Amino acid sequence: MRTGARTLRGKLKGNEIRQLVVDDGIFTNGLRVTYFTVWSADILLAQNAIACLSLNDTILPIELLPANDPSVFAWAMMNLGPTPATIDTIATWDRLDPDHVVNEELFIHNRIATDLEYLIVAQPYTMTEDEGVLQLVKGKQQSV
Repeated sequence: MRTGARTLRGKLKGNEIRQLVVDDGIFTNGLRVTYFTVWSADILLAQNAIACLSLNDTILPIELLPANDPSVFAWAMMNLGPTPATIDTIATWDRLDPDHVVNEELFIHNRIATDLEYLIVAQPYTMTEDEGVLQLVKGKQQSV
C-alpha cells in the first residue's frame, strides 16, 4: 500500500457539492485531513471563497460554516480585499478538527454562489475495529 500524503484538488461551481472519496466498505481504513484551503476561481469577478468538508452530502443549510453539524470537520475561507479586480489584501482562514478520520464518504461543499478552487492534503490512517466504529459514530453524533 502506498504511504505518504494524498492530495485532492480541483474546481467547484457556485454552491456545488462534490463527493471526493467513496466508501470502500473497510471502516478500519481512513484518511486524516491535515490541510484544507480554498481560493476564488476568478479574482476579477469574485473576492471570496467559502467551503467546508463533510462526511455527508447534506449539511445545515442556514449556517455558512456550521460547527454544530457533527458531519462537518473542516472549514476554509478566503477574501481578496475590498476593491474588486485588485488584490489589496489576501485574508485566509481555515480550521480542521484533528479528531476526525474519513472512513466513509467525503464531500466538499461550496457555500457561496461563486466558483472556487480547493486543495486538500490527507494522510492514510489505519485504525482498529473499535477506532473505526468510533469514527463512524462520531460523524453522526459529536458527543462521542
